[in-house]
Amino acid sequence: MSEEVARRLELTERRLAQARADARALAQQNDRLNVTLREARDQLGALREQVDALGAPPLQFGLVTALPADGVVDVSLGGRLLRAALAPDAAPRAWPWGIASW
Repeated sequence: MSEEVARRLELTERRLAQARADARALAQQNDRLNVTLREARDQLGALREQVDALGAPPLQFGLVTALPADGVVDVSLGGRLLRAALAPDAAPRAWPWGIASW
């Protein structure tokens, strides 16, 4: 009977060693998958930023022709004359004359 117990003990130890080896291999695979997932998230974030940039309205340049009052400017844009409101923090008098962009 002691031979039977020794054989079972040896078999159990082999199974334990195999289970530990499997656990180490799975931990390494998990680490690699985590790195891949982080890289994919970063790439996805960069692609989202690119898609957002492509979906933005086109940038148009206009020529400031006059400053008729505070908070507004007259602009020549694409051959049309427009009166545009300024953002409260804009300082058109500090701009080089004749330059504005939207």
